Amino acid sequence: MKLLVISSPFEYTGGQKRNKLALKEYAKNGLSVDVIVPYSGLKYYNDYRRSIKEVNNISDGVRGVGYLYIRGKPKFSFDFLPEINTLYTIENFRSDYDLVLGMHENFDTLYWSMKFSEMYNTRSAILLYNPPFYSKKKRKTLVQVYSTYKDLIPESEFFTLVKLNFNKIMLYLYEMRAKKLLRKFYKVIAASKATILDMGYTPDARFAVFDNPGVPSEELRLLKKIKLRTFNKCKEKKYILYSGGYDLNKGIFDALLAFSIIKKNFSEKVKLVVTGKENKIAAVVKRLSKRLNIENDIVLTGMISKEEFFELKSQASLTIHPSHLDSFSYNVFESLVLGTPVVGYNISAMEIYYKRLSGVVLVNELDWDALACEAINILENPPEVIESPKILTWNSVISAEINLLKTLGDV
Repeated sequence: MKLLVISSPFEYTGGQKRNKLALKEYAKNGLSVDVIVPYSGLKYYNDYRRSIKEVNNISDGVRGVGYLYIRGKPKFSFDFLPEINTLYTIENFRSDYDLVLGMHENFDTLYWSMKFSEMYNTRSAILLYNPPFYSKKKRKTLVQVYSTYKDLIPESEFFTLVKLNFNKIMLYLYEMRAKKLLRKFYKVIAASKATILDMGYTPDARFAVFDNPGVPSEELRLLKKIKLRTFNKCKEKKYILYSGGYDLNKGIFDALLAFSIIKKNFSEKVKLVVTGKENKIAAVVKRLSKRLNIENDIVLTGMISKEEFFELKSQASLTIHPSHLDSFSYNVFESLVLGTPVVGYNISAMEIYYKRLSGVVLVNELDWDALACEAINILENPPEVIESPKILTWNSVISAEINLLKTLGDV
């Protein structure tokens, strides 16, 4: 089977890491994979040469055949300007692809996946981890979220940090164009049920929805190893862990605001530990922490190894996860497997996968008082039982994914 893929199979985001693993498995299972790298997946501006080299190093059955080039750095999000993307081919394309597959929700991936499908008169599929647009209800909530953030920090910082996300939430034109494109795909594949719900869609025959994205077996083994190692360790120092990264969509500001309330109302000394590589948002986080008078109670770990991260998570009194956008949340899954309770927002992914589990408490979005109150309850009275969620293995998920692609390409 000959597959043309629009993808960024690198390791800058969780979705990209998954794509890289998936392409490797595609090739291992007999699929011939040609890859076009979209502009939206580049970590560095116009870093095409390194990107194609990385694609060619994935596997013998995977080759980079082109990329979407953009002339000049746009002032606004490229998502709304597909016409400024130009295809540059590195090798001659085949003319007999069995399927065109887009592996991201960004507009340039949607646009060019459909364009190639029409060009080669073949079926098209799009694999979504996150929604390319949101339902009216979800968009209304996100507008409220970003409006609240805007009041917390100087306007210049706000627009520097979140203008692309804010544009995607606000612009009606983007949603209409994305919806129109999505209707043309032969099959829409969603990595989780939450992705479809947040789009405001009800799955029908055109959708293939996986129960969850699956967890690699080596990660499960490491989690179990860390759990056994730390099982009898007493959690001597009380600390709350936030590990959503310096990402506004994952609730970094919400965590700070809730922690400022916890600090005022919890009798014992407690720290907030924030993990992840620092970026532009980290500087704003430090300034906001100072304004909230919690800068001396926050520990920023920077990048740490996965083993160190899991051990830190296993010894935390609590994981705070006030995320506004999730398709599944590995962060919550890892915490529960390691025996650490979680408090978070009642977004679709949390409701679907974690709501009924012992050790998880959910509150309404932007209700920082409730978030803090539930966190204090857990700190004062830790739950006796932390229930691990049921999860598919990566092998079973990728096997089902490959079988689906083979079916789609078998015209």
